[in-house]
Amino acid sequence: MKENSTETTIVSYSDTQGKLIFTQVEQKSICPGQVVYFKKGDRISVDIVTLHVDKEDKEIATFIATDLTGEPGNLPSKPIRPDVDVRTFIDLRAKLECFACTTNINDFSGLLHYRNEAINVEAENTIPAGAILTSHGVMGVCYATGDDRKCQMIQEKTTVKASVLDTICGQFMIYNVYALSVMVICCTVLSVWFDIPTEEEQALFGWAYWVVRIIQNFMIYNGMIPLSLSINMSLVRGLQMIFNFATVGIDVNNTTLTGDLCNVQYIMSDKTGTLTKNEMVFQNVVDSKLNSYQIDSTTESASGTQTVDSLLLRCLGLCTTARPVISAASMRTYDAQNQEDLTIIQRSIHLGCQLVKRKGDRVTLDIINHKEAPTREKWTVLHEFEFSSERKCMGVVVQKGMGEIYIFEKGAGSIIRAKLSDNTERSILDQAQHKMDQIDPTLRSMACAYRECTDDWKKYQHQIETASSRADIDERKALLSSLLENNLKFLGFIGIQDELQDGVPETISKLQTANIKFAMLTGDRTMTAVNVAMKAKMLKENSPYVVLDVHDVDHQLQEFVEKNSQAKKENTEALILSSEVFSLLWDTRDEKERRWDLFCKCLDYASCLIGTRLMPQQKARLVMVMQMKGFKTMAIGDGANDVGAIEQADIGVGIKGLDGAIAARKADFAISKFSVLGDLLLVHGYNCYMRNALVAKYIFYKCTCVTWALLWFSLLYGFDGRSLFPGSTIVGFNLLWTAPLIVESGVNYVSETKAQLRANTAYYRFAQKSSAFTLPITLYWVANGVLHSFIVVIGYSVLIGKEHPLYSYLCALSLAIVINSRLFIHETVYKTIYNTGLFVAANLSYFLFLFVNGEFWPLFFGLPSVFPQVCTVLALSTFINVVLKKGLQRVTKPLSMC
Repeated sequence: MKENSTETTIVSYSDTQGKLIFTQVEQKSICPGQVVYFKKGDRISVDIVTLHVDKEDKEIATFIATDLTGEPGNLPSKPIRPDVDVRTFIDLRAKLECFACTTNINDFSGLLHYRNEAINVEAENTIPAGAILTSHGVMGVCYATGDDRKCQMIQEKTTVKASVLDTICGQFMIYNVYALSVMVICCTVLSVWFDIPTEEEQALFGWAYWVVRIIQNFMIYNGMIPLSLSINMSLVRGLQMIFNFATVGIDVNNTTLTGDLCNVQYIMSDKTGTLTKNEMVFQNVVDSKLNSYQIDSTTESASGTQTVDSLLLRCLGLCTTARPVISAASMRTYDAQNQEDLTIIQRSIHLGCQLVKRKGDRVTLDIINHKEAPTREKWTVLHEFEFSSERKCMGVVVQKGMGEIYIFEKGAGSIIRAKLSDNTERSILDQAQHKMDQIDPTLRSMACAYRECTDDWKKYQHQIETASSRADIDERKALLSSLLENNLKFLGFIGIQDELQDGVPETISKLQTANIKFAMLTGDRTMTAVNVAMKAKMLKENSPYVVLDVHDVDHQLQEFVEKNSQAKKENTEALILSSEVFSLLWDTRDEKERRWDLFCKCLDYASCLIGTRLMPQQKARLVMVMQMKGFKTMAIGDGANDVGAIEQADIGVGIKGLDGAIAARKADFAISKFSVLGDLLLVHGYNCYMRNALVAKYIFYKCTCVTWALLWFSLLYGFDGRSLFPGSTIVGFNLLWTAPLIVESGVNYVSETKAQLRANTAYYRFAQKSSAFTLPITLYWVANGVLHSFIVVIGYSVLIGKEHPLYSYLCALSLAIVINSRLFIHETVYKTIYNTGLFVAANLSYFLFLFVNGEFWPLFFGLPSVFPQVCTVLALSTFINVVLKKGLQRVTKPLSMC
């Protein structure tokens, strides 16, 4: 609603004044086809096609769409054509035709019908709603509003994640329904037995007599079903979010799962930006002649034996999303869509290449030879092959002046290797990769390649010009990659350093002692992933591991199972699989059932799982496989490519990092850095589970106590239908006398200090098995409720008589004190002034209730005369509770913790 009232500027034209008129309207008033205007810093409110950009940026607009894509940095948007007159849209002399719209902001297809000409409109000519404009003002035509905008379409509804505790509570509530049914039937039979209807009543009412008795007993004992449980749990979880999580900087997007944090068995983690800082530093180069160069981090200078190949420098300067930005002080800085491109372009000047200017499709480079003056080169970008998780590489088709046309490619070594011209080039690439690994195996390495493609480009241009339809154009564009991205020549490798975050090894080591396994799911190559896993202590140094080979996967899986099924847990091997191997396993899981079963067994035995070169959907599928194996999974990541895994996992955690807010927004929990994960699980996870379990047990106990008190009272009076309490008293039990203390315990209850929980992961392993809320423990609490209600109701009938005028009042008061004492005296470990005062206030609130109802003074004046009997009943209730708890502790050792 608030978004609909946001004001947006629409553009109209006045013939009389001969100028454009800018008018502020509410966003909900904008329709497709209207021309809108946004200034620098505005959040774009509707999807637009760019028509015009103000001032010196008139050839390109830039915007940030981090919240939509998960990628930082500026994205470009070019006006459709410089000569397009905005007024033709205003007076409907131009027509924009949009084809099928998808959720991908890099996917758009349309036609502009302008002055008897059809102009292709691509994604590079659009700006999506939700983006923030970083260039000067932009004018565009709106093509989508409301729910048709891309930002709305990507907000897919995800599956609601159910809490383990809620599932168990649901099962126990079903048992209570059965118990209630038996109770109602038995009480109905007994009520008829005590009060046998006459023959006239049977003839008059028939079966209706039984129906009335059943309904009557159901109305009396329906409190056996703890309907207040969900309300109390929701309230407690909401307060936990405010007082337990928000105070330490943890964002909770799904309060239902606060107690499930202690059930995690497998953590599936991204690498870049999750385990590492995502602070990329371009550090090393190995060229095609196997010469190596290093950019010193302190002196910012390059060291090497030879001058860097100029073609490799051109690849670095042209095959990039970076753009120069000239500040008011005439200082040149750079913006880029990702951290890799930014560090490469910033530090490549020390190798001999500087990106001087990028205006539209025109790029100016300075190629610097330290012995000579810089050579300035002007290039035109003819086409870009954008990087994606599926492609794992980026390419540009460029032309120098009016000369030859080249394609430069930069991306994953395995992808570039497949595009090289012959085995000689591939052999050189392998040698360069080996040399880069010798320098530092943890570097993120990217291969560079090129070829001259003048003839192929001209052939493609001819095909486009002769295309007869839009569909024909799209089909021929799809063939462009296969036409140009092959027969490349290897130029070299570049290595980028991304250090681990502080505290990552310690956090992983600590969580591993809590019986939690780890998996690293990354798009990096195997060597980098393995070495980072070793640095992060996810994989122990010198630990054995098996890298699955797509050509020998069946034999490897069989051997892995045979070897590790007999090994001790600490001696099992790690399993490493690539995107190609997982695709083979997943795609053939129905035809090759034995292979799939072996793979699933390997996941049980593997000490650690590392997935390399994985695509986003493969990460989500691996999480799904772990869930199929019965593991309680957690997925953690920081970027848009981790969202699928985060949403699929039982618990998703997003890191609020440089890659935007999309992962943190889609996750169940959001943290600032990986090391916070230790406290999130070991401290907050354990405490929330114990608190939620205590609330659930207490609610079942309270409902049992009150309902069975009514049952014992009915037994005393022959099940004649009368009730021990009026309806308002039952409401008082739920709202005034017992609720405040349980809500406080649900937020502040602690059985161990934070230091104890961090130091001893045995507490987490105890909670990991849901040991604090099981059927035996719940039956123990229910038995407590039955016995306490018996002692109160039957005890007072023996000590003062059921006809005593204070009998009902004393039963209600004593039940309230017993129920609150069961929680405060016997369960609360750390008693404070706050919870002590709340305990006293909750018990005294019964007197306030009586005072409001005008029934206070009889109890006030009569209580001294029965005070010894009250003390007897309360003491006996306490004694019974102690005896029961000690007896159960002998059967179940961990009960001292619950």
